[in-house]
Amino acid sequence: MALAEAQARLDDAREGIAHLPELRSIARGLPESNEAGKRGSFAGDARAIAALAASAGMVLSSLEPGSENGSATDAMRPIKLAAQADFSQLMDFLQGLQALPALAVPIESTVKRNADSLHIETLLHVHDDLRVPEAMREASRDRAADLFALDPDETFQRYLADPFAADRSDAAADALRLTGLLRDRRHALALVETSDSAIDVTAGERLLGERVLGVGETSLTLASDSGTHELVLQEVAR
Repeated sequence: MALAEAQARLDDAREGIAHLPELRSIARGLPESNEAGKRGSFAGDARAIAALAASAGMVLSSLEPGSENGSATDAMRPIKLAAQADFSQLMDFLQGLQALPALAVPIESTVKRNADSLHIETLLHVHDDLRVPEAMREASRDRAADLFALDPDETFQRYLADPFAADRSDAAADALRLTGLLRDRRHALALVETSDSAIDVTAGERLLGERVLGVGETSLTLASDSGTHELVLQEVAR
């Protein structure tokens, strides 16, 4: 998984470098004002960003303007955003930034896990005279289509798993004990003791909020948002 993620980041970096000449060409040909004949404003930025956050399902806490600086294509307006969201909503928001009329670049982001959501603070730099090249937008859409074409479980494990989710594997391991295994040529059944009962499960079923990936010769493999782990048969463990 780590190798696949590193390869994906490397591919994105190479793609970005390939588009640098296009970005420079676009920047040289842009006028010093937007299509309406005047520069954008914080009010316009706030409306666009608030609409994007709402469509992603985020709950905005604040939008704070900063001091505009720079000139020509280097001009930018900083905006600090604070919101509550889950990981998928945050990803939808970041992906949606490329659809805004002006280029909005996340410069610095802080994500903290609360009891039931994420607290997000992001500093955006908005550039009126820069746009996301259409080729990069198309590449992003192609990557999204590739994700949807994958097996749902593979997509979740490789790309969409929430890195901020509470790690429940240790608690689950403490609450569960694998005490027996039954197998024939076609089926495998595992007997698991919880804190208050005994349960028999097979591959594909749910067990205390986790999914049973497989029943092996001496172990049971479980999957949750935070990854996978195994329960080893007690006699083998001893």
